Amino acid sequence: MVLLVDELSASASEVLAGALQDWCRATIIGRRTFGKGLVQEQYPLSDGSAIRLTVARYYTPLGRSIQRSYENGKKVYMDELWERFNSRELLSADSIKLHTDGKRFMTSCKDTLYGGEGIIPNFFVPLDTSFSQRKIVKLLTETNISNIVYQYYMENKQQLAQYKTAHDYTQGFDAIGLWNKLVKTANGSYDFSKLSAQEKNLLQQRLKAQLARYKWRNDGFYQVMNSEDAGIKKALEKM
Repeated sequence: MVLLVDELSASASEVLAGALQDWCRATIIGRRTFGKGLVQEQYPLSDGSAIRLTVARYYTPLGRSIQRSYENGKKVYMDELWERFNSRELLSADSIKLHTDGKRFMTSCKDTLYGGEGIIPNFFVPLDTSFSQRKIVKLLTETNISNIVYQYYMENKQQLAQYKTAHDYTQGFDAIGLWNKLVKTANGSYDFSKLSAQEKNLLQQRLKAQLARYKWRNDGFYQVMNSEDAGIKKALEKM
């Protein structure tokens, strides 16, 4: 089994990831998890509000702590995610071990794991920090690209009918025709020649995903988008 995690994976997902890792039942891929492993009980008050009181902590089967320290207050606790970016932990696996509590644990499959502040993955996938994704999302929200994709869908239903599943479509559909329609229909409202090769590929992928959504809804959209996801690619490689 392969499990994907990142810096926003928290609470129950961390407990599950840690247990599977301890028992050698899964390979964890991604980036160090958030670090939230508290057990809380809720006590209702007479005015309808409630108090949530921390009564315990979660530990993995080997005894590893999940919870990050609250010693310096909530603001420091929450800002730690930003500090991970500044320290390049989200970009390089080499800096992750600086955040452990020094305790080491050995699994039955001879993997060395560390305690303290979240679950450290077995295989690291860096955060995508390029501006290309942001530029493409901005372009999609500021233009009528979705209307162009819908027009293409209505005009090419017969062509799309040859793909029986979203997987077949993801593997076999060439978005060049859709791209040409976009450039032609945009009619000079945007100069697509200014896009870099990476930006053009990202936009073509998004066009292909939006087209898939009209036929297979979100299942189609995410199959196309995930086909180029670095974390999922790494997971498939390890499987």
